[in-house]
Amino acid sequence: MKKLLGIVVLGLLLNGNLLLAEEKIELNCKDGMLFKAGQNPEQIDKTVDYFVDIKNYRYINLNFEPKEIHYLISSELIDGEKAFSLYRFSKDSAQLVIYNRDLGQLGIVTAFRYSEDLYQSTKIKLDNINKQIKNYIPQKNIFGDDYYTVSNLGTQEQEYNKFEIVKSLVNIINNVNVSKITTAMYQCNKI
Repeated sequence: MKKLLGIVVLGLLLNGNLLLAEEKIELNCKDGMLFKAGQNPEQIDKTVDYFVDIKNYRYINLNFEPKEIHYLISSELIDGEKAFSLYRFSKDSAQLVIYNRDLGQLGIVTAFRYSEDLYQSTKIKLDNINKQIKNYIPQKNIFGDDYYTVSNLGTQEQEYNKFEIVKSLVNIINNVNVSKITTAMYQCNKI
């Protein structure tokens, strides 16, 4: 599982031939497989469909919130790669989502049930970056707890730095207890 996590995160982010030529694209992903430590892979029947506006670093989740705009990170601006990714972080889970154009794959790595100490230390790091963002508004989930995801208020570099913080948390959890990590891989249309 550790090896799979490394392959997913590094392989999807570090592929040097990613190119998003079109500015607005529909990303349709299906044939998903869910990987959990010590278990056989499970097929995922649901699809993932996004409408992505690369130029403006945003997307719409066509499955769940077709009218709500979310934001993404273009790693092209950070490390020369032409890819996109996003993160989510809350008290209950941390998630990385990465699309690889060359492979036509969407990877979703999720960590669950981490300690309060790990949550608080990660939250502090994210909050320190958010304090540098003018007009940043903290997000809350439906239960009123702090929730972090890509914002359009800061720079792409700031958002990428927050992605790296969440990635570090996921790697720590993976090294301590791999059973608290799941990885979903979807085959998508190549864009």
